Amino acid sequence: SGEASLEMMQKRVKVNDPVAIHCLGTCYRDGDHGLAKGMPMAVELFEQAAELGLKEAHVDLGNIFDEDMVNCGIDKDMSKAIEHYEFAAKQGDAIARHNLGIHEAYSGNYGLARKHWMISAKLGDKESLDQIKDMYMKGIASKSDYAEALRGYHDANKEMSSPERDEYKRSQRLRE
Repeated sequence: SGEASLEMMQKRVKVNDPVAIHCLGTCYRDGDHGLAKGMPMAVELFEQAAELGLKEAHVDLGNIFDEDMVNCGIDKDMSKAIEHYEFAAKQGDAIARHNLGIHEAYSGNYGLARKHWMISAKLGDKESLDQIKDMYMKGIASKSDYAEALRGYHDANKEMSSPERDEYKRSQRLRE
């Protein structure tokens, strides 16, 4: 039940389990398990989990500071967002790397954006692969860049495949 799971999570939080702290932060962010939505509390918990080194907490903090959440009591702060994205990207997080690419592209640094998206595509991120393809179509990236990103993307997805995942994907397609 939601109450039992919340109670178990709170016990793990008391012993500084970064995954449980992050999970509780997610509950406050989303208003799950009977908790009222509370972005300041979510940020506080994500920061605690991030201090304990959890890359997913860094990604969530980056996303929060990257968005305009003034109505939730959180100011947009791109320097904080980038700091959190950079930490998570160095830990191998594809989404954080992709978001750094977006920031660089908006800043007009297409070479850096391409580098971030190449790495992220090789980690299996489809959106980054699509960005490299778009850059190729616009003449900003080379054909070899796109081919390299495509090979890396396919290799990453092949490494992550398993019979269980393949079955899950098939069942999702049937539901559509």
